[in-house]
Amino acid sequence: MTKGLLNRIRITNDTVFNFFEDTKGEGAAGISIYNDGQTTLIIDDGTNEEIAPGQYFFVENDIPIINTSFRIRFKKEVGKANNAIMSYIVPIKQAT
Repeated sequence: MTKGLLNRIRITNDTVFNFFEDTKGEGAAGISIYNDGQTTLIIDDGTNEEIAPGQYFFVENDIPIINTSFRIRFKKEVGKANNAIMSYIVPIKQAT
């Protein structure tokens, strides 16, 4: 079993993430995003996956993801709140 540090980030605005820099090159495993806001969230990585309010997005991976960058953005809707929570695990290297 891999041990790691759980990271949880509240997202309220369009944001760019870079798992290579954010994890100091270790990568991210067990990525999940929960849209707890009132607007649709878009994972802007070429696929433009849309996550509706109240929905989850999961990435099941055994090997940590190390990428250059991707953006999370919200569809603009007047008077509605943008809120999401992204969680991921940064693996801890263990001595062998």
